[in-house]
Amino acid sequence: MALLPAVLFLAQATVVAAMETALDGLRPGDESFVAAVRFNGRGLPEYYDLIESADGTLLLPVAAIFLAGEASVERDDGRLQLEVASSGVRLVIDRYDRIVHLSDRQRPLGADDIRYHDETYLVSSALLAEAFQLTSRFNKATQELTVTSARPFPRDLRLARERRWDRLDPKAPLAAPVRSWKPDYVLFGSPQVDVSLSGHQNDTGQATGSWSALAVGEALFLTHHLYAAGSQDDPLSSLRLRSGRMSPTGGVFGLDRLYDAQFGDISGLRLPLVGGGNSGRGLRLQATPLRRADNFDRTLIEGDAPAGWDAELYLGATLLDFQRIGQDGRYRFDDVPLDYGVNDLKVVLYGPQGQVRETLFRKQIGSGMVPPGEIQGSAFLLEDGVKLFEGANETAFNEGGGSWIAGVKTDIGLHRRLTAGLFGARAPTGRSTESDAGQSGAVREVDDYFGLELRPALGRLVLETGVAGCGLGGAAAYGRFSLPVASTSISGGYYHYDPSYASQDNDGGQLASRTHLRFGIPLGTDQAGRGSVSVSLEEERHRDSQNEREASLTYGHRLGPLSLTHKLESRWLGDGFGGPSGLYTLNASYRHDLFDLRGELSHGLGHGSEEPSLTLSGLWRRNDFNRIYCTLSLSPGGQTTYGVGWNQDLKWAVLSVSASAGNGEYNFGMGLNFSFGHTPAGGLLMSSQARSTTGFADLQIFEDLDADGVFTEGRDRPILGAGVMVNRRPFTEASTDDQGRIGLDGLSIYDPLELAVNTYSLPDPFLVPIFPASKTWPRPGRTVEIALPVTESCEISGTLKMRVKKPVTNGRNGKNGHEIDGLSNGAGRPAERIVERPLAGIRIQVLDADGRLHGESLTFSDGYFVFDAVYPGRWTVRVPAGQNVYGTVLQGVANTADAARMAVVLSDHDRYVTDLELVFEPDGRLAAETVHDEGRP
Repeated sequence: MALLPAVLFLAQATVVAAMETALDGLRPGDESFVAAVRFNGRGLPEYYDLIESADGTLLLPVAAIFLAGEASVERDDGRLQLEVASSGVRLVIDRYDRIVHLSDRQRPLGADDIRYHDETYLVSSALLAEAFQLTSRFNKATQELTVTSARPFPRDLRLARERRWDRLDPKAPLAAPVRSWKPDYVLFGSPQVDVSLSGHQNDTGQATGSWSALAVGEALFLTHHLYAAGSQDDPLSSLRLRSGRMSPTGGVFGLDRLYDAQFGDISGLRLPLVGGGNSGRGLRLQATPLRRADNFDRTLIEGDAPAGWDAELYLGATLLDFQRIGQDGRYRFDDVPLDYGVNDLKVVLYGPQGQVRETLFRKQIGSGMVPPGEIQGSAFLLEDGVKLFEGANETAFNEGGGSWIAGVKTDIGLHRRLTAGLFGARAPTGRSTESDAGQSGAVREVDDYFGLELRPALGRLVLETGVAGCGLGGAAAYGRFSLPVASTSISGGYYHYDPSYASQDNDGGQLASRTHLRFGIPLGTDQAGRGSVSVSLEEERHRDSQNEREASLTYGHRLGPLSLTHKLESRWLGDGFGGPSGLYTLNASYRHDLFDLRGELSHGLGHGSEEPSLTLSGLWRRNDFNRIYCTLSLSPGGQTTYGVGWNQDLKWAVLSVSASAGNGEYNFGMGLNFSFGHTPAGGLLMSSQARSTTGFADLQIFEDLDADGVFTEGRDRPILGAGVMVNRRPFTEASTDDQGRIGLDGLSIYDPLELAVNTYSLPDPFLVPIFPASKTWPRPGRTVEIALPVTESCEISGTLKMRVKKPVTNGRNGKNGHEIDGLSNGAGRPAERIVERPLAGIRIQVLDADGRLHGESLTFSDGYFVFDAVYPGRWTVRVPAGQNVYGTVLQGVANTADAARMAVVLSDHDRYVTDLELVFEPDGRLAAETVHDEGRP
């Protein structure tokens, strides 16, 4: 068994060597980076992978760069086409025929022209320079990639055109107004349901089956999460229901500061020095922003998944932890160690027949500071270990549970660098005692806790200290810190517990103190592959003097195309227990467009340690819809199990078949996974992808012929082939169908979604959107319907002037208008006259009938302004007050304190109003004769 590490490495190296001739992933000598990208002076909104080959050639994320430049990108199986329409240059790369087509010539595909890494095309900077005259520069110290083109891309031409119009004719808007709205909760809505069905039969003919389903939907003006699972022996082995409301912007149940309210089967809060995180039936409230950075060195990741699947937790490409999903259909990773800043975590779920699902989590780990003067908090109340659908006399699913527990935590911003926290709880002590009712078994003791925290921020050094007391009279205290130094993250803490203090946090009073220290250190970028080291040290001092010390060393790096993570854990026990015992774990993975290979080896160290175990699995994607899966596992007892599986993506479901052999037995299995729900666009929509916990938007683009903003069958005209802008970027994956509809799925429920019509995709250049942009917040189990009407454009234009006093002279012998030839005001002062001058460069706005900002522009040098993206209806032209011109501040009129206004009514018969004239008096007031009340909306 001591040869297993060498066997694992040689097996992986053999597989990699066999694939290198056909695959494009990372190769020996390659370095992979995650970089910020700037293209032609503008930064891209995300971070992207790139590769530097052994000879220094950069391979760039070409799709992201070209889409940012608004060029054309077409991708299919084995073929990539890039085109810049403004220059007429087209590059086609055929990976299977190994040919590069460049405009009117072609050549063989070079070995380093293109790679396919982590499902992304990376194209060499040399080929991009040859085809499109792109210049690339990568700064390793700052992880920044700068790309520039010798000739402008479509986006550059559009911006230049808009800037030119700003100078010559101010038609381009200066602001993009957004219509923000939240869809109301409904009495009853169609849920989205994820279903997993599986069955197995062994060689003796014994058959077993299991099922699970997660349904998320709205009913009774709430969002409900219902999880159910069962098997052949127990048709309903698990049933959980959680109901409530959640909003990233607050306003839950009309309370501005309430962001989340859930009841049913919930998890409680984890409180300092108290512990917690218990589950049961109860209520949880959160008056803290969902994206607030907290718990600056660790976090909790949990979610729903089919029973019997495997869950792996990744931080970037590093595998942190794994677990098997139990019958309750939950995965939970406690105390996940993180670094200061943004941490992108990923949970990958693997089914028994090779099914794969991924869920992304973005955790902002910071100081947990609260803005000065603001109060944030969370609270819960639950019956520990008791499910919602179990009776009070039934056995609690957590042994020893059944007590009512509660907790509340409040954070107060005292200063921008100081936050205080108060908390209280009635929680388990971590001890068990015989039931007073004389029932068999034990119940957990509970006690009352209260405490205080202080969090000062001293530059980049963040501290947190706290004290707590309990009803039994004991006390505890802690202090911890986090300090990012360059790319290194350092964190640590010390916890002290009095002898009479008992809580779940100190194992029911068994711990006297706990100390921990953690370093996260990035390594260099040499030929062996860049990596990082994490060192964690922890000491626990027990009341019985059996002190325990633990140390762990995690080293993650790349070896050619392999991603490797080594973890060495050592443990020392006091009082003559001898030398340390430990465990070495090696996780290896290889991810490619066609292959996923994973391996895990664990080997005990020290006297009496358990035997090694080994697990290998491989996934081969024959194409986007067909996969073959194989496994090999060696248990500590020396038992070996082999397995093979096949799954076919039918678009509406994933069909899986598997077979395994081990210990002289054979098993055969089948599985079916699908998701279904009702959408206004397509009726009953079935999908092979799990969709219950993400958002879905159904958009409709149509010509609003009756100008009411609502699509009316027979009166309005849907637009075919129109595109949308999603978060201000073109959505290139689909366009509207013959009903004018387009669906967006897999949307984040924590971030806003901004949508607008891509005006360049409209068939008629004179069509304009009625709503320049719409912002909404997706919700799980709810299809957000958004109308994006367009209509034929109208025009409002005119001039903006100001009356100024000008001295009068006859031009002969006098100066400054003093009396010459009788030109005087009669008091020896200069004679004056009033003249009108155009106002150039003044902000002017147009508002719709509901008072919403629709567009903003600047007046031209002769005072001219124009709005040519309006439509029939009532409008108000407004000059915002407070602008300084000719030394005078523009004011509003008496009945409008903030701005000068003029009402305009447009109709199908009168689509142009071109003679508006706004004139200001010398003191900045709007001249009375230019304000017309008639027709004012």
